[in-house]
Amino acid sequence: MFIVILDIDECRLNPCHVNADCSNDEGSYTCICKAGYTGDANNSCTDIDECPDGCVAEIATCTNAPGSFSCQCIQGYQGDGHTACSDINECVDSNICLRGTCTNTNGSFSCTCNEGYMKQGNACIDIDECAEHSELCHINGTCSNSEGSYVCQCKSGFTGNGKVCTDIDECAEHSELCHINGTCSNSEGSYVCQCKSGFTGNGKVCTDIMECRANNPCHADATCNEELGSFTCVCKPGFTGDGLNCANIDECNQTGICHANAVCQDLHGTHHCNCKSGFIGDGKTCTAFTDIEMDVEYNGYAGDMFEITCNVTGPSLPSFEWRKNNTILSLSTRVKIENNDQVSKLSVRKAVKSDSGDYYCIASKGEDTITSNLSVEVKVIPIVEVSPLYVAATEGEPVTLMCGDEENLEIMWYNSKQSGSVGQSRELDLSNIKLPGGDLRYAAEYWCVAKNSDGSGRSQNVAVHILSPDFDEFCFEDNDSGYTWEKTPVDVSVIEYCPTKKGTAC
Repeated sequence: MFIVILDIDECRLNPCHVNADCSNDEGSYTCICKAGYTGDANNSCTDIDECPDGCVAEIATCTNAPGSFSCQCIQGYQGDGHTACSDINECVDSNICLRGTCTNTNGSFSCTCNEGYMKQGNACIDIDECAEHSELCHINGTCSNSEGSYVCQCKSGFTGNGKVCTDIDECAEHSELCHINGTCSNSEGSYVCQCKSGFTGNGKVCTDIMECRANNPCHADATCNEELGSFTCVCKPGFTGDGLNCANIDECNQTGICHANAVCQDLHGTHHCNCKSGFIGDGKTCTAFTDIEMDVEYNGYAGDMFEITCNVTGPSLPSFEWRKNNTILSLSTRVKIENNDQVSKLSVRKAVKSDSGDYYCIASKGEDTITSNLSVEVKVIPIVEVSPLYVAATEGEPVTLMCGDEENLEIMWYNSKQSGSVGQSRELDLSNIKLPGGDLRYAAEYWCVAKNSDGSGRSQNVAVHILSPDFDEFCFEDNDSGYTWEKTPVDVSVIEYCPTKKGTAC
C-alpha cells in the first residue's frame, strides 16, 4: 500500500494584501508587496512616494500615483523629466515675435518690437500714430496710418508733403473750371463758380435766364425780347413809351385813317373802322349793301327737285350761307349750292316730306349781314297698293279687296263696269255680286283711289272673275284653234288665255 502526499496551493485563497503578489511554495506560500508599495505583504502594503528623488531637480514636475509616479519637464523645456530636461528654442518658430526680434532664454524667450510697433503680451501690434499724435500732419493735410508707420497727405485743393500744405489757386491754374458765362472765385482749399448776372446754374453750367418767360419785366402793352444774359422792352404797335411804361396812341386823331362812310373807334392799342349803316366793308373801304331777294315760296311733291335763288344788291362776291330752320346746309348727294358773284342757288333733289320748312339765305360781307327767307312745303301723295292682285271666285263665295295700309286716308273704289264710286272704305266686299240671268261668269277691273291732305294716288287694276257654280270649263268648246282643253275644279284659281278669235279668260 502506497501513501501519496500532495502540496496545497494557498495562493488560490488570496491570503495576501490586495497590493501584494502571492507565491506558492512546497508546503507553504510567500506574500511580497508589489513594486511601488511597502509593508509585510500579508496584512498591509502602502504606496511609496517616489517624487522627492524620482525626477530631474527644479526643471521637472513629479506626480505621485498609487504604486507609481510620473515626471514632466516644466514649460520652456523638453525631455522625459526622469533623467533629463533641455531648453526649448522658441525663436525657431517663424510665427513667434512677428514684427519684432526674438531672443531665446532658459525655459522662455523675449520679443523686441520693431519701430512703429508696441508689445502686447508676446505679440507686436501696430502703433496708430495718427490717433495718438494729431499734430503729426498739417492742419490742411490728412494722416493715414500704415503698418509700422503713417503717411501725411495734403487735402484736395492744397499742395505740399502733407506736413506743410499751401492753398492751390484753381482759378488761376485752370480757366476752364467754370462756365464761359460764369466767374471763378478761389477759396481756402477750393474754388467757387458763380453764374454771371442774367444767367442761372451752378457756375459750371450756366443757362441764359429767359426773363421774358420767367417774370416778364416789361409793360403789359410791350413786347419783351430775349438777349444773351439780358432783355429789351419795346412798346407794341399802337402804344408809345420806353417799354417799361407804354401809353395808348389815339389813331382816330389821324386824318383819313378810316373811309369817309365809316366811323373811327379808338381801342386799346389799336382802332377800328366801322362802315356806317347801309354800307359794308372793313371800314377802310365801304360799299353800299342794300337788298337781298328770294322766291316767295315753293310747293312741290316728294321725289321732285326744288330750286331757290337768292339775289343780292350791293358789293360783289359776298359770302353766302344757306340754312333750313336753324341747321346750316352743306353739299351732299341731294343738296347742291351754286354761287355766282351776287347770286346763290340752292337745289334739292328727290325731295322728301322732311325737306319742308323755312329756308334762309344769308349774305355777308365783312361784319355786315343781310338775310332773306321763304317757306318750302313738300307734299307726299299716298302710294296705293291693292290686294289681292287677281280674284277668281264662285258666285256667293266670300271675296274682299284691300286698299293701302296708311292711316287717315280717304278711300274710293271704282270698276270698269260702273260709273262712279262703288265703295268708300279700305275693304271692298264682292260677295254680293249677282250674275245676270243666263250668264256663267262676271269679269271686271277694280281699282282704288286713296287721298290725303297732299293729294291722291291710284292703285293698279285688279282683275275680278265671278263664275257661276255651273261653269266647269275654262274656255268655250267652239274655238277653231285646234287646242284641247281639260276641265279644272272651279275652286282652284287658274289664269288661262284662250285663242284670240273665240273664247275668253277664265
